[in-house]
Amino acid sequence: MDFIPRRMTHSEEDGRMVSRVSAEDADLLELVRSGFLRNVITAGDAISPRRCHECHRVCTYSLRPDESDDMKPKMVVEALVSQTDIIDYLLDNSDRFDETLKRQNLRSLGLGKAIYHRVFPDSDVLSIFPTTRLLDAFATMHISGRSCLGVVDEPRGCLVDVLSVSDLMDAVFDPEALCDTVQAYLNSRASERKPLVVVHEDSDFIDVLRRMRDEAVHHVFVVDLEGSPLRVITPTDCLSRIALPGSRKIGWRYDTYDVHPDTFRKNPSQLARPAPGSAA
Repeated sequence: MDFIPRRMTHSEEDGRMVSRVSAEDADLLELVRSGFLRNVITAGDAISPRRCHECHRVCTYSLRPDESDDMKPKMVVEALVSQTDIIDYLLDNSDRFDETLKRQNLRSLGLGKAIYHRVFPDSDVLSIFPTTRLLDAFATMHISGRSCLGVVDEPRGCLVDVLSVSDLMDAVFDPEALCDTVQAYLNSRASERKPLVVVHEDSDFIDVLRRMRDEAVHHVFVVDLEGSPLRVITPTDCLSRIALPGSRKIGWRYDTYDVHPDTFRKNPSQLARPAPGSAA
């Protein structure tokens, strides 16, 4: 692509732009690998450091002449594909999965208890207490680069709730609520919020996908037998267990992606290869 609008030269975003021509030339598996499973780099600031994060949305666009600006090329977004769309597609076509993947549980896929590695470590769930001030909780979320925080009743205690970035979007319209405790804020919006979804390490991978879709959540918590949080599973985790990142760049604004060395330690050739006739 020869034309990139000046206003889009920064890297502070959670999406990716793919030319309609490139998208038509790529199958869905390639779009997932090159679109969602390649990291986006944030610029960072004085409070939050520069870091990698997931790509959540892929837009397809075309370039059309702009009659109001001397017929210069203008980017026109034609479609948006989200990670949730891919999860829906996977569930609708789960009967076409490789049998090896169908039998996998979270532990066997490395989606259970955190596994530390010197290069690219998984992290334990970052948790707060119900008595934490809401503003402090959101500050912790921003500094750590997390999209959600677990709420536990005591240190290493049971998971009782979750505070997510969507709660922040609601709180900005009620500034006084930022001085409330996390528990008071969550209780005041109990009827409007999405449910807390918890599973165990022996839960089937397909069941986790189904709960993610049915409950319309982006965070599924893995807990131990006592209810203490072990890990958060996101749509990115699910996609990465099915499709390895690709080397081809079918869009623009890409950065290097490092594969977690523990992700595909259980027969990577089977996990990365979809069943015949499947697209992802």
